[in-house]
Amino acid sequence: MTTVMPTLRADLQRARGRWPQMATDTGVSHSTISRVARGRIPTPQIDTYLALRSWLDEHLPEQAAA
Repeated sequence: MTTVMPTLRADLQRARGRWPQMATDTGVSHSTISRVARGRIPTPQIDTYLALRSWLDEHLPEQAAA
């Protein structure tokens, strides 16, 4: 999990203004999303990780290649 968490945290920061909608859509509380994004929950439960990753993959545009 350690290699995927920096990517998840970075993507959560990119989606910061959309956390309330993410919480509604995923069933993961806004507080938990915030704590994962800040690293306060370094290794979230697998169902939490999968819910957030799935939402981010569906709703965040791909970053343009440099």
